[in-house]
Amino acid sequence: MKRIVLMLGALALYLTSVVPATNAAAQVHIYRGSDQLALATFQRTDGTIVTYATILANDGYYQSPPQEPTPTPFPYVTVAIFQYDTTCPPWQAGCSVTMYANGFTQATVFQTSHDLSSAVLNATVTMTDEVTGRSFPLAIDLRWTGYGDTLRNVGSPFKIREPGIIVTITGNDYRRRADVAGSVVDLNTGVDFTAQADVYAELERASGNTIMVQLGGY
Repeated sequence: MKRIVLMLGALALYLTSVVPATNAAAQVHIYRGSDQLALATFQRTDGTIVTYATILANDGYYQSPPQEPTPTPFPYVTVAIFQYDTTCPPWQAGCSVTMYANGFTQATVFQTSHDLSSAVLNATVTMTDEVTGRSFPLAIDLRWTGYGDTLRNVGSPFKIREPGIIVTITGNDYRRRADVAGSVVDLNTGVDFTAQADVYAELERASGNTIMVQLGGY
């Protein structure tokens, strides 16, 4: 579910640049392509402060035939950092998170293997903390190593409905658990979010993707 939410966040940014705004009748846009993804979530505790940092990198392409007959590469990395104080957690009345930062960039160096055995990511992402308004550069240098069986998931179309937009995603999905090593550093403070952190990581390949976006008219 984290992967899907992050992918849709990146997709929304992409769509704002390629789909014109309209108040007319419903528009339907279809995108086809493939994705090779690497995901890592780091959880660390410093005293009473708990921090989650999630990094998702994608090397993929999409096209929208017949208007776009040639596939367009769409590499990106998206990051979300969530932090709270256990003495006043956000699920407690009157309490809120101490950091909620996110960032996105299409300018990445991301290499993956088709068999989900490895991936390498080097990128610098500009992050914005919605709690304090602070912006900071985040330097990412990570290496994934896949292990265990590769699982194939084929299911029903996944559909998200929001006011004015419906997104339907179909395709084949292959996943493999992974180890990940490296650093995710706030270049302003020197904090490395991978240090002394528990980690969940996986590699993923999605093929035969179709994303149908319905805008307006309902």
